[in-house]
Amino acid sequence: RTWSPEESNLAASIADVVANVLQGTKRRQLEAQLRQSQKMEAIGVLAGGVAHDFNNLLTAILGYAALVHGQLHRDDPTLEHIDEIRKAAERAAALTRQLLAFGRKQVMRPRLVQLGAIVAGIEPMLRRVIGEDITFRSSIASTATIHADSGQLEQVLLNLVVNAREAMPGGGVLTVAVLDGTMTPSAGHGDAVAAVVLEVADTGTGMDRQTLSRIFEPFFTTKAIGKGTGLGLAMVYGIVQQSDGRIDVESEPGRGTTFRVSFPAAAGQAGPEPSPAVAPPSASRLGPVSLLLVEDDALVRGLTAEMLERSGCRVRSAACGQEALTMVQNDPEPIDLVLTDIVLPDLNGRELAQRLTSLRPGTKILFMSGYSANDGPSPLDGGEPIALIEKPFGPEDLVAKIQSLLGAKAQPVSE
Repeated sequence: RTWSPEESNLAASIADVVANVLQGTKRRQLEAQLRQSQKMEAIGVLAGGVAHDFNNLLTAILGYAALVHGQLHRDDPTLEHIDEIRKAAERAAALTRQLLAFGRKQVMRPRLVQLGAIVAGIEPMLRRVIGEDITFRSSIASTATIHADSGQLEQVLLNLVVNAREAMPGGGVLTVAVLDGTMTPSAGHGDAVAAVVLEVADTGTGMDRQTLSRIFEPFFTTKAIGKGTGLGLAMVYGIVQQSDGRIDVESEPGRGTTFRVSFPAAAGQAGPEPSPAVAPPSASRLGPVSLLLVEDDALVRGLTAEMLERSGCRVRSAACGQEALTMVQNDPEPIDLVLTDIVLPDLNGRELAQRLTSLRPGTKILFMSGYSANDGPSPLDGGEPIALIEKPFGPEDLVAKIQSLLGAKAQPVSE
């Protein structure tokens, strides 16, 4: 039948109301996503800054503990206390690495990798991790490559699998799949792009909406006190974000959880894994090495200079890049190696290295880092491989790194 004008007007009004409700719902969803994104960004900045400063303190704690350890006789009862200090500092260093991952400030070495191959390679270990009461299923349906750090991808997968295992205390089914898909940026704006998707699904206890809204926050955990740090999923979130990916979660109480991690697909073929560097023989002393140390943190600078001097190096120290440049311009003494922090108050590590090597061609550069800064050029963005030692480090690590760079020039000198 034909609608009357009143019925047509009523239908149009209802349609307008429905459209407004849907538009309002969509707007509220976008506003909630924006608030969540801003909250996670703020927490990430805080976590990264705290971890960076804490890494400097841990460098001093581990370094001075190692120096004291080396001065004590093997029968000295104090050695036991020094060892406990070092163990505690190393545990704290592990926590800072997780905070740096969440804050997207960790040092990463991305390359073309095949996500399916990484999953297949780590699968035997995953089966051992989950135990015999959980059925493990895997499906690799994508051979596409992505640009990421293979070691960090393994950390993502391992943490998601451990999280799934703990959600199934009475057993269940864990499914890991790699498939082709599409993704949009995390902010929800922009066109969809081809992606490689990692799915980790369990049949465990699931999570309610309130828990879902907080699972990626550092130190948030549903475990009993003392049963976990609450940093596993925070680290996963940071690694995925730093790799230009996104992570989505679906879960309901009693109906399990599915994590979907999407990475932009990349052109090209994955190459072989780089061979690990062969470390030179461990030694407490070096050859006649002339070294320039550039570090703005006075505590770390003093400790590092003492470690190097005790190892036999001739050390000159600078608190910033400009001071280092002035020192090199005014002092003709040769420099075998420059040890510089990545983040300095005036120049970043890459810029300083370029200027120093233009003044002294052939000088070796060793970078040290408490984190990889996102607010400026990183020395890892220059294309060519770099030498890097990550904070916190001890005398043995530093000596070994210098030996690997200088070769015969820094051959160990017997005590």
